[in-house]
Amino acid sequence: MKKYLILFLTFISMINATELSLGFSGNNRGAMMPCDCTIPAGGLARISTVVNNIKNDHIQVGAGNHFFHHTPMKYDNQIHEQKKAFLQAQLMSEMNYSVVNVGQFDLCYGLKPLYQIQDNFGLDLISANIVDLNDSHPFPAFKIIEYNDLKIMFIGICQYTNEMNFKILDPLKTLIELSNEGVFDEADLVILLADATSKVILDFITYYKGVDIVIASKEHRNTMLPMRFKNTDLIQLGSQGKYFAKLDLRFENSDHSWTDLSQEHAHISEIHQELSLSNENQKTLRNKMKNLKKKLRRQIKQHPNNYYNNMIFLDDGINDDIAIKDRIESLTEGKK
Repeated sequence: MKKYLILFLTFISMINATELSLGFSGNNRGAMMPCDCTIPAGGLARISTVVNNIKNDHIQVGAGNHFFHHTPMKYDNQIHEQKKAFLQAQLMSEMNYSVVNVGQFDLCYGLKPLYQIQDNFGLDLISANIVDLNDSHPFPAFKIIEYNDLKIMFIGICQYTNEMNFKILDPLKTLIELSNEGVFDEADLVILLADATSKVILDFITYYKGVDIVIASKEHRNTMLPMRFKNTDLIQLGSQGKYFAKLDLRFENSDHSWTDLSQEHAHISEIHQELSLSNENQKTLRNKMKNLKKKLRRQIKQHPNNYYNNMIFLDDGINDDIAIKDRIESLTEGKK
């Protein structure tokens, strides 16, 4: 009888769990099409395909460095560059981006285009350490999104020098002030969207608690699995918008304790792939799969608040959303 009661309670717990996917893109630096790389990857048309294939309810997020490639130069067609940024903002709005961090390459044309992006396309831009010349914050430091009983806080920072009509406050000092003010205690899950170097990020998360996950959108490296530093997991999106991070959450209680199960899910995916590619050792692989799934169920039971990250490489294995591809090509090729 006791055994059945435990199974029943476990079943009820599973029913009451909140499951949600978070999608992250960033660091494409104005590029809307796949990069001109050895393996061309990236592009909003492929991001749209990935987003449309997410089965769970999900929240779409921009980690920073989306809209421009460089500050205006003498022979640039500045009007065209801003039109490209506005088209990107429109497409992101249509893909229901809920929050977008302002990064260095979003500031290439100053604050005015970003104000227009907010007003015209309804994108919620955030930044904790950008101020205008009057020392006022043009964007909220963070945004909290509630889903069922889960409160997720997205905080944005930028690491850059002062230019044009804005100033950049020290990102490390800004994060320390937020920590000291108890801001991170306002949510069940705190995600830092960081256009900042690894040094700045590590200098903070090594000594301060409160941030559960960092999504970094500045450096060229990417992390296929999150990197753990004390109480925080770091996910690097890499360069040229070639990767899309899909984070699947499972939430059962508000004890503010989260566990990354990315490695366990990755092992199961590897066995799935082996089973599909080979007719040999099927029995061994199936037994291994069974044991891995059993281990994962135990982990979920021990850590009811958990997540796992799937870093998706946006190569030609991801089909383009043709309608979006046509709209981008129409603008970039000067078609009407």
